[in-house]
Amino acid sequence: MDKSWLTDLLTAALDELDIAGGGQVALFDGDQVLSAASGIANANGNIPVVDTTLFQIGSTTKVYNAVLLMQLVEKREVDLDTPVDAYLDIQISPDQAERQITPRQLLSMSSGIDNGPYHDTGRDDDCLSKYLECLADLPMIHEPGEGYGYTNASSDVAGRITETRQGAPWEQVLTDKLIRPLGLAHSDALIERVIRHPVAVGHHGSRAAPKLLPFWALYRGHAPAGSSLCTSATDLVNFAKLFLGESSDVLSREGIALMHEKQVDTPTGFMAHGWCLGPYYKVWDGVEIYGHSGTNLGGSSTLLWIPSKGISVAVTCNDPPKGYPLAERCFRALLAEFGIRMPGKATPLDAADQNLDELPGRYEAHGVEINITKVDDNTLHARKVNRQLPGTETVLESNLRPLGNGRFLIDDPLFSGGRDWDIAFWGDHLTDGVFTLRRAAPN
Repeated sequence: MDKSWLTDLLTAALDELDIAGGGQVALFDGDQVLSAASGIANANGNIPVVDTTLFQIGSTTKVYNAVLLMQLVEKREVDLDTPVDAYLDIQISPDQAERQITPRQLLSMSSGIDNGPYHDTGRDDDCLSKYLECLADLPMIHEPGEGYGYTNASSDVAGRITETRQGAPWEQVLTDKLIRPLGLAHSDALIERVIRHPVAVGHHGSRAAPKLLPFWALYRGHAPAGSSLCTSATDLVNFAKLFLGESSDVLSREGIALMHEKQVDTPTGFMAHGWCLGPYYKVWDGVEIYGHSGTNLGGSSTLLWIPSKGISVAVTCNDPPKGYPLAERCFRALLAEFGIRMPGKATPLDAADQNLDELPGRYEAHGVEINITKVDDNTLHARKVNRQLPGTETVLESNLRPLGNGRFLIDDPLFSGGRDWDIAFWGDHLTDGVFTLRRAAPN
């Protein structure tokens, strides 16, 4: 593999998926970093993507956020199992869950906090603190530590602990404690500084006729969850060297090992098999893989690292719904070079392994509801209404076919943003690939 090989791989995938913008792919192979870039960073001026172009990376930011909190754990300024109210003057849910939720649960997606709203709380340094005030009236999705529920709000709470203990805004802590020490020259979380770099803005449409998306990103108050950090694929794999034993100045080897310990199993199986303290965990072809992925209003990223192979790989894209399919195509070819075969799409069972009569109903979280109806003894139908972004409403529908153990294949990939994820039912909850919703009481 060399730069030419990577460029051909990336360009072919961009063409195959008809991606309106462009992307990057980067690989740390244990010795060196290889990278490639292709496509358009900004159709206004026909500005090309280069290796140093910054992309919005969305929720991949959560791993950076976890490292910052783990640095405080190593310094004994934060204890993973001491409730949040020891560190923050905050109310989480009407049940005052801050008295039960711990930093361990915040990082492992087991806190039970609702994903939360996407409110704009300004650009001042108190915007994260103001955002957390929105959580006081939100009911919990599940009891703390009693299940899996991916939630942006839990990452924001963890980020606020970091802010208060470090005495500086989250973005400044990120810069001082991670970006500069790791030499990440093409990374920043403040738009006021991002514009100093070549930047990829969001696109839609087709490869032949790309169009700019009419917005930039989510609001600064959600920065620890992934609203604002921009970086290149090269900087992503350089960041991941931290988890491969390449650096011990930012976090000790013991801290890295702790972050790799699986804390909770995920009900679904396509995105991840479990969650650790920050990264997700999966097993492909018998090999343990860690990482995170994310999509923001104008960009998408996926970062994986494989300690047993000593490698990390990353893909970025500025046609957000196609970012995950692009990563899948690039990773399938890249990992094959290291003897790792990625799993293919699952095959539905001929018959459901549970009574489908138990599953229909309405499931809800803040700003989103999914109505499940039964089509026949082997098929369900899901109708999802999403109002998470203020002033918007999207409606998506798809049939669901059984995969076993409460999991269902989603017929229409658009239902999960083109990700080909699965849906899982567990207890009185539904996980739609990543987010968990609670069963609503009958009207």
